[in-house]
Amino acid sequence: MILTHNHNDHIGGAEYIVTNFNVLKVFSSEDGSEDGAAKGLYDLIARKSIGLEFPVAGNICDSFENIRLYFLHPGNQGRNEEENLNNSSVAFLMKYGESEILFTGDVEYEAEKAISEKYAGLINADVLKSPHHGSITSSNSSLLALCSPDISVISCGRNNKFGHPSGEVIRRYEFANCRIMRTDLSGCVSVVTDGRTIEASACYTE
Repeated sequence: MILTHNHNDHIGGAEYIVTNFNVLKVFSSEDGSEDGAAKGLYDLIARKSIGLEFPVAGNICDSFENIRLYFLHPGNQGRNEEENLNNSSVAFLMKYGESEILFTGDVEYEAEKAISEKYAGLINADVLKSPHHGSITSSNSSLLALCSPDISVISCGRNNKFGHPSGEVIRRYEFANCRIMRTDLSGCVSVVTDGRTIEASACYTE
């Protein structure tokens, strides 16, 4: 299980999963792991003797057959001096065969810039999980130029109070000629790959 960062909208269901499923290992962001509700989650993980790792940029996980995870963020040994948990998000590239999917958590401009500068020319993602629910603070041109995704999946709730996704972000994806899939309009988005081709489908459409 990968928990990108310790905001409740990203870890709120994790205790249920840890309690009711056979989780062997958890990857997570270290920042905020000792605060509030997050502390209870990590105490539970420790009591159940589940492996816990706080990956940083440059780490690689190849424990899964035919799948490799390249961790791109956070840097600085995982600590975020800005105290912005969004910019502490675990961002990683999942590579299966020739297919690449970039998961970004809630990284904002500063983290996107760091990733783009560090990995320029090394990423060609087929699918991008849009950072920060399509917020105006993310999905900057540097990130889109880095990965050149064919598909962007924006995870956000219908009529959410934050107004996600931003209209400006939508225009950025359109300008990049990227197919946009939104959970507020389409429900759950399923991405299936055989390592060569990728199919993305929606639970329902309007």
